[in-house]
This record gives sequence, structure tokens and C-alpha cells, in this order.
Amino acid sequence: MTSNLVQILRNQWPMAAETGLVLIALAIAFLKPDLGDRAFQQMEHMLGGLARKQGLAVIAIVLIALVARGALLPIAPIPAAKIHDEHSYLLLADTFALGRLSNPTHPMWKHFESFHINQQPTYGSIYPVSQGIFLAIGQVLAGHAWFGVWLSSALMCGAICWMLQGWLPPGWALLGGLLAVFRFGLFSYWVNSYWGGGAAAIGGSLVLGALGRMQRSLRVRDALWMAVGASILANSRPYEGMLLCAGVTSVLLFQAARGGKPAWRTFLVRIALPMAVVLSITAVCMGVYFRATTGNPFLSPYQVNQLQYGPVPVPFLIWQPLRQTPEYRHPMMRKVYMEWEAPQLLAAKTARGFLSLSYVKVKLTWIFFLGPALTLGLVMAHRTIRDRRVRPLLWIALVVAAGVAAEPWFYVHYAAPATSLLLALTLQGLRHVRCWRLGRKRVGLFLVRSILAICLILVALRIVASSAPHEWNASRPAQWCCTDVGNFERERLIAKLEEMGGLHLVMVRYKPNHNYHEEWVYNAADIDNAKVIFAREMDPVSDREIEEYFKDRQVWLAEPDVPYVRVSPIEAERPSGR
Repeated sequence: MTSNLVQILRNQWPMAAETGLVLIALAIAFLKPDLGDRAFQQMEHMLGGLARKQGLAVIAIVLIALVARGALLPIAPIPAAKIHDEHSYLLLADTFALGRLSNPTHPMWKHFESFHINQQPTYGSIYPVSQGIFLAIGQVLAGHAWFGVWLSSALMCGAICWMLQGWLPPGWALLGGLLAVFRFGLFSYWVNSYWGGGAAAIGGSLVLGALGRMQRSLRVRDALWMAVGASILANSRPYEGMLLCAGVTSVLLFQAARGGKPAWRTFLVRIALPMAVVLSITAVCMGVYFRATTGNPFLSPYQVNQLQYGPVPVPFLIWQPLRQTPEYRHPMMRKVYMEWEAPQLLAAKTARGFLSLSYVKVKLTWIFFLGPALTLGLVMAHRTIRDRRVRPLLWIALVVAAGVAAEPWFYVHYAAPATSLLLALTLQGLRHVRCWRLGRKRVGLFLVRSILAICLILVALRIVASSAPHEWNASRPAQWCCTDVGNFERERLIAKLEEMGGLHLVMVRYKPNHNYHEEWVYNAADIDNAKVIFAREMDPVSDREIEEYFKDRQVWLAEPDVPYVRVSPIEAERPSGR
């Protein structure tokens, strides 16, 4: 019993530590709310001067995010990819880095089939381009795709600050930018993996920040920023971005309708027309990309992939029926789609399954975006709901939430377009909390002041705890503090083979009980010129064909399910008569 409790505390200590600090802050707020008042005043005065220079404040947040995450590289080094999506995005980046939109189908493509990758009609990633562009920038300019993630995360924090400036006073916007750095820009998987969050959050922040400014006046430059943001959303999280843009559009149309004909005329000239120009250019560029990758300017790589492999139609909505089971050449491919993807859709169709899934979505969103510290902003939720300042954001949040509820599965980066929206509503709630008094005690003031201190203490604790990597595993929901361990076994194998020199072909053999979420068969955009190639082991005839095709390469057999990952020359593993 005691050992189980100790293990739970070890695994859950980030949440436990945050909860404990919040409880301590509550106790101090009620007993001695003036504690540290002078120090807090001095800090607020210093930050207030920066906050009033809004452009400088945004730049400062970007630089803080860059420098802070860079300083953590000794204890949080460049991550290794593990999740299927990550490898697909890395392929997208490698394709762009070569100056291509896609790659020709390889003659041995059946051995290279893998998740979230198209082999036909062209070879490439199935995903929208925004994340891939950032990764490609990192790969080209700094030699590694992760530096593009680092850049996108820092720009995300700056974009969040810019968005908040459109809705809240400057000081609160700066606070929101700092919270974004601490909660998303240091240790979360958004900055320590390759499968996204930052790009979609940038797009959503630009759209919402422009909307906030349009509440005061309609300017062409805000329309352009909104269109740029919408374009990023269309090429990062298309479905969730569409939901957010639908909510924003309804707010703008209501605002124009309420103002009569003069307002309509101004709206059409200053907002609708500039946005139409930018979005038209975006649509043409997307059509060109789709044509290069799928042969059809109206068919995305994602749609092609689902038609070939997926039992669930696009878009993924719980009321859609399963498609006829496609043919699979590899057991692991079938397992992912038929034993993981399809059952989740079927479960979500039931009332019990839908309610359970909805609870999980709310829980995961709360844990990642708010946690105990920012939950203090919900104490005055009844006042926030009645607040006219953020009423448009509440409406947009409802639209997004309703659409996300219809999806049969969920990861928190699905909600990335609404990141700044959630922070804006939370901060508005904290503005009401700040005014909370108990008699003459300024309880709320201390609570709000303590949030930034709590986040700083948590970061310090995380830095100290960095020597215990086993505590940062995938058994917990995604949090601000931790990232799943990447597939370093595969990375070490690649490094070892490259160190040996020459060219290598690694045939991968899985056991039937292999964890299909830990895939090894992923390759570079230019397969034939890669030093190390991974291929699926198939039947003897097919395997001999690929070995003959790559006859200038040393062939290895990798068995990821054997302890310590067994890798041996292929000749030692095959009968001599083969």
C-alpha cells in the first residue's frame, strides 16, 4: 500500500506540487495577504513600463521564450521522434528542405508503407504544410528540424501576447505572454516533439487578436492579420481552425448587421475585400500543393491517405459510418486502423462512450492549459460570463467546443487554435479575482500575484528533477512539465550505422505483440540517397527483391521487440537456401 502511494506521488508529483503551492497561496491570502506587497509592487511597476510599449512587449516575450528554452538544452536536449505523426512531419520538412513539394513513388514502396505517409500517387506526408515549413526552416538554417519547433514555440508565445493586447489591458497581456512561456514554451510536448501545437496556436492568436482590435475600429491591417492567421489554421489544424473562424465570422457579421448600411459598407471594403484577396492566394497555393501531391487540386494528401488505409471517413465525426475495411499488406498497419482507430469511433457513437470521451476531453484540456494555478481564474466565472468585454470570445469558445465534441478522439494540440482564447478568458477571470476582498483583506490581489511565482517555482522544481527521467513518462496526461521519451533506440542505431560508414538497409521484423504506436519504418524524402534505410520485412520473394534493388548496401535485421533491440547482419538470420 505504501509503495503504491509512493509510486503514485512520484508519477504525479508535478500536479501534486502545483496543487500544494496553490493551497499555500490560498492560506497566505486569507491569513497574511499583504505578504511581499512591496516586492510585488516593484515588479509590477517594472513590467508595467514594458507592457505599455506593446510592440516591444511582444518582441520581449519571443526573446524570453527563445533564450529560456535554449538555456534548458543541457537538461532538455533536442528530442528524438517517436509518435507516427512526428515522423510524418519530419518527412514533410525534409521534402521542403530539398526544394520539393512531394517525392516520386519508390519502386520498392510496399516495403516502406507506414503511418500518416502516402506512397501513392506520390511519396510524402499526409499533413498540412505549416508545421513542416517551420521544421524545414530549422533543418535548412540550423541543421536540425527541432530548431524550427523552437522558433514556432517562441513565435506562438509572442502571438499570444499580441492577441491578448487586443482584448485586455497591456499589463495583463504581458502576464499572459509570460504564462504561455512557462506553460507551453519550456517543457511541454509542443516544444519538445515534432507533431505540433505552435503553428496552430499562432494562427488562432492572429485571428482572435485581429478580432479584438476590430471591436474598436475596422482597419485593413487587422483584416490582413486575420487572413494570415486563417491561412495558417487552414494549413495546420483545418477542422478546428474552421470552427474558430466560423465563430469569428459570426461575430463580425453580427457587428456589421447591428451597425446598418454604413457599417456593412465599411466592413466589405476594409475587412471582407482584403481578406478575400489573401485567402484567395492561399487557396491557389493549397491547390497547387494538392495537385503536386495527389494529382487533384481539390484533394488533400490526408484525404488520399484515409481513402487508401483508413476505415473512418474525413472529416472524423462521430456520426459517420465506418468504411469498408481496406486491404493491408502489413499486420501493424491493420492493427492501428482496425484495433485502435475504428473502435474509438464505434465507442464514441454510444451515449456512454460519448459522455466518457467528453469528460476526457475536458480533463485533458484543463490539465494542459490551466492546471490548478490558472484554475483560480474560474473562481469568478459567473462574472466573466456576464462580462461584455469577452462575450464574443465566450461565443467562439462554445462554437469550437461543440465542434471538438463531435470528434471521436482528442489530443490537446487539437485545441491549439483556441490557446489564446482560453488564456484570455482565464485572465479576464483573474481580473475579477484581483478585486476580491474579505473585509479589508485583499485576498484576490495576493492570489493573482502568486500565480506567476507559482509557475516560476514549478519551473525550478522541474529543473531540479531533471535527473530522474523515469518520472517523465507517457503514463500521465500531457502537462506543461513533461514530454514522452522519444525512440532513442532507433536514433542510436542510425548513428551507429552512419559511424560505420557505407550504405545500409535495415529490415524490421516485429513480433505479433509489438506496440504499434512505436513504429521504426520511416525514411528520408530521398530514399535512394539516404545512408540508412528502414524497410518492413515481408515474404521471402519480396524481401529478396528489395535486397537486390539495394545490392550495394549492407543489409541488417532489426528486431525492436527483443530486449535491447537486436540488430544483426541479415545473412546470419536467414537460411542458406533462401
